[in-house]
Amino acid sequence: MAWRRTDRIQMPGALFVKAPEIDPAHYIGLLQNKSIFFAELPVAQGLDWLVVFGAGSKDDALLLPHIPGATPIYQALPDCWFPVGTALDMPETVQVSYVSASLEQHNLTRLEVVIIPEFGDENTAHNIDVYAIRDQVMLGDILAEGPAL
Repeated sequence: MAWRRTDRIQMPGALFVKAPEIDPAHYIGLLQNKSIFFAELPVAQGLDWLVVFGAGSKDDALLLPHIPGATPIYQALPDCWFPVGTALDMPETVQVSYVSASLEQHNLTRLEVVIIPEFGDENTAHNIDVYAIRDQVMLGDILAEGPAL
């Protein structure tokens, strides 16, 4: 897949945090002392990453917390999230089928995914990291269970 940087004009629907040195529980702890409304935010997590999805109606801007170092992401394709300011470098008419075929090769069909291109100092990228979202839970449910994730 080829990727390119774009203007940062997409509406973010979630925040992605990659934190290899910090447990995602650290970021959940940061949100614990914020507005009670944040307890209603859906979240997904892996060993060293966290996605916090926005809340609100599709007609309005979504509510997202401020998380230092988080990457805003948008739903670019069905079940597929990209960082704001990035896009596939191919015609829109083939993007869905191309991404679907690529995910099928890696047994990631029927899962929501976050795709993070590795740009470095370039405006195009060919390498990506893919994070499969297997479950979403409400942030409040995680906070009620305690710090162990």
